[in-house]
Amino acid sequence: MSESSHSYLPGMSPRNVLQSTAALATLAAIVWVLGAVDQIEPIFWTTSILTVLFFVACYLFPGPMTSLVSMPTAFRVDRNLGVEALEMQSVTYASYHTNWFSNTTHAGFMVDGVAWYLLAWHFTGPVGVGLLLAWQVYQARSYREKAFTWGLVVTWGAIAALAYVLTSRLGSREAVELAMYSLVAMGLWRFAGHIAEPIPPDVAGNKNFAPMKDVDLRPKIIITIFLGYVAEFAAGLPFRLLNFWVYSVLVKVFHFSPEMTIDLADIESQRESIHREGWAGGRSTAYLSDEK
Repeated sequence: MSESSHSYLPGMSPRNVLQSTAALATLAAIVWVLGAVDQIEPIFWTTSILTVLFFVACYLFPGPMTSLVSMPTAFRVDRNLGVEALEMQSVTYASYHTNWFSNTTHAGFMVDGVAWYLLAWHFTGPVGVGLLLAWQVYQARSYREKAFTWGLVVTWGAIAALAYVLTSRLGSREAVELAMYSLVAMGLWRFAGHIAEPIPPDVAGNKNFAPMKDVDLRPKIIITIFLGYVAEFAAGLPFRLLNFWVYSVLVKVFHFSPEMTIDLADIESQRESIHREGWAGGRSTAYLSDEK
């Protein structure tokens, strides 16, 4: 396989190390700004309300939302369950993240997971945490990959346990504040990572991934930026991208060989087709073009 076919997570090089360093510096800047503003609670709750509205819009108005976030139906719960979802989300993740800067900014999904469980322990107690874990077992089983399923169950169990320990050690109020800071910071960090990526299909009238210099976002730049942050905040929800991020790392870094779903070569092949032809170019994403 050629080096270009590995471009969604290319090999280590001085340039890639520099990109990752820049991404970490970006996170440090975000954390500093949030601390300086010192208004994390209203920022978090406002973002949370907007995220609910975002999901409603993705369900009810997929056509208009396509021109703003490219693939709104991918946020639906049913698009995060089952073998087809695992394939689609893995391929789209590879398509969106093609350099070390964006991949580094998306390396914090475990932080989101712990943060959501910190909030679950505080607001719902053991009953809510148990229901959330039950959902994640159900979601993991839907992928029909035995080793991957067990890996996810153990991962989410460890995340829930860590959140409990942190809540016990820090105290409930401090744990909630830490969770809010973490979720907002991770959402902003992931959003910043896309500055270095091509514009996805349909956002600026483009049919495939296009360099930012080749598209005109001026008519809707404000709302695109705004929704971009909300979408990345939503990406950290427990049922969204952590599972698919883990899967991508397993197949890319640890050479996990799936039994029921696509392997690394297929992910890479579809990613390349999508960058040339848009979502219709990928076997696992073609239906996204029909759901506008």
